[in-house]
Amino acid sequence: GTLPMAEASTRKPSRIQQRNRKRILDAALEVFSRHGYRGATLDLIAEEAGLSKPNILYYFGGKEDIHVTLLNQLMETWLDPLDHMDPDGEPLEEILGYVH
Repeated sequence: GTLPMAEASTRKPSRIQQRNRKRILDAALEVFSRHGYRGATLDLIAEEAGLSKPNILYYFGGKEDIHVTLLNQLMETWLDPLDHMDPDGEPLEEILGYVH
């Protein structure tokens, strides 16, 4: 069945919203690595993403929100392989498997 609009918006973001969020995060990563956290501005991120600043503020609370989201993604990427380690396995082998 179809959902009422209000309910739909609290569910999953649309494909365009997901794409825009990814564009903003990719742009922010680029800007942060080039200018550092202090030097990075929402204007630079908006310019890099090819979106307007209000558009970016629609998706994120601000620069810190974007930064925290990026850090969380990074941690998940790093920690994800740890979920696949065998707790009963040989510790050194498991860690070497994670590092490579």
